Amino acid sequence: MTFKYDQIETIPAGTEFLLSKIGHRGFYYPDENNIVTLPDELTIKRVSWTCGSNKYSSYQVEASKIEMFNSPVNVIWINKE
Repeated sequence: MTFKYDQIETIPAGTEFLLSKIGHRGFYYPDENNIVTLPDELTIKRVSWTCGSNKYSSYQVEASKIEMFNSPVNVIWINKE
């Protein structure tokens, strides 16, 4: 399967996603204990980050938008299913 990175997408309100956490060697990983439901539609950009699993896709969010979730990292993870 081929993915197009840096492509702008819009995800609808009600989408569940994971915030990032700092993990092994300072890399960011999906925080499965921090599931968030998006209150409003959000514009995101697909990035090529991996998490050691094929379960999630990574997306970059504008810093001003991620602040509402109290996350210092502007990358979110959405379940591919």
